[in-house]
Amino acid sequence: MSQLEKIGSVNLNKWHELCSQSQNVRVIGIPFNSHFAKTMVVPDYDMKKLVGGPDTHGISGLVSITEMTLIKIRSDFAEGKSNSMPISSLNRFWFTPGENLYQENEGVVIIEQSPVTLLTEEQFLSHKGELVGTKKADSLAQEFVENFTDLYPEIASQRPIYAELENLFRFVALSKIMKFKNTLTEADLDLDYLLNDYQIPHTPVARQLPGYSHVGELEERKQTETGYQTINVKIPSCGGVGIDLSVSKENFVTDSTVTKLAIKIKQTRPSLDTLYWDVAKGEFKSNEQAFNNL
Repeated sequence: MSQLEKIGSVNLNKWHELCSQSQNVRVIGIPFNSHFAKTMVVPDYDMKKLVGGPDTHGISGLVSITEMTLIKIRSDFAEGKSNSMPISSLNRFWFTPGENLYQENEGVVIIEQSPVTLLTEEQFLSHKGELVGTKKADSLAQEFVENFTDLYPEIASQRPIYAELENLFRFVALSKIMKFKNTLTEADLDLDYLLNDYQIPHTPVARQLPGYSHVGELEERKQTETGYQTINVKIPSCGGVGIDLSVSKENFVTDSTVTKLAIKIKQTRPSLDTLYWDVAKGEFKSNEQAFNNL
């Protein structure tokens, strides 16, 4: 091992040591030790591994930013071009609501779509040692988040915690719709107990999580007119969910199918004092498409 390789090895060891240090977990706006909070924290932590790699196995079409960078460097090297990729880049990633759409008719509302999308922003280290957002996205990071968002249904089928996260977004959308439509007053429904007195079951959420690090490596060699040219690259990566969802009249579209579907749902209600009940999909064969939008 050359002296340069020894120095590089020591630096990478220090990098792994720094990145493995515990990171504080922040939960804002909801009780910390709750199932809701845990369902936000777990996929956010898992997503960091998908960003840096190599934890993308089993998810067809998802390529980590580290691997995307190595692919571009390999292509530039093969074509004899100067490396066009930044070896070091700081990017923030977080989940946020996508475009919400609700169907309504005669006082009945159905959530047609309430997707989870991934966003990114490039950051830099200020002279005070603080991470500051640039309000711009790194090109590879933007490509990754668009790919991740498109593949979200497949990712959720492979990792159920993402499906549960999407359900949280729908619950938030539902509560926002109820507030926007003034549902409680219209139905003369008092939820004071649920809002103020109900004791939320305790679900432990880690106050700290170990940092995550990964190093992507590339070593290529090609023959030239004067001999051989080699390239050896090591790319280190070091590892929120926000459901800031707003509802306006633009989110609603009128659809007569909603009323027909609502009638059939009401017909399955066990009794008048039942607030919620399970509905079997088989009972809605004549409204299959409408039920799929539920």
